[in-house]
Amino acid sequence: GPSGGTRGAPGRAQTCARVLGAAWGWGRRSALGNAIEPPGCADTATGRACPPVRVAWSGPPFAELFTGPFSEDTCATTDAGELWCWGPVSGLEPVRIDVPPPVSFASLGDLHACAVSAGELYCWGANVFGQLGRGFADVPRLPPGPVVWPE
Repeated sequence: GPSGGTRGAPGRAQTCARVLGAAWGWGRRSALGNAIEPPGCADTATGRACPPVRVAWSGPPFAELFTGPFSEDTCATTDAGELWCWGPVSGLEPVRIDVPPPVSFASLGDLHACAVSAGELYCWGANVFGQLGRGFADVPRLPPGPVVWPE
């Protein structure tokens, strides 16, 4: 298997690994960051699994990978601190998340996520229960924004 510079990030239905700056994933196809799936793999009826696939990405090397135990999305930072995410919620291929760089950490929930940038906490996604920390709830989906802290 690959060696040198390997880091893993297990999620709900996928696992991603960074190998020498490239992201690879295996598990549920829609969570792998690559819309291509070999025919007949990821079949729960037969127990056949997909082999690892490289995330569709031609940008700079990824520095870190992030996910969460209830998330089917994965996020990665570049050396410049930009945040890119992919999966059923973000998109089948990596999309840039509008959080100002440098992002130092991200954590993903079922339908929402948060990231730390320059000491500020930004959250986005579903806000049905107020989980984005904006001071209100019942909004189905919000773009990234800073958490509102009590004064």
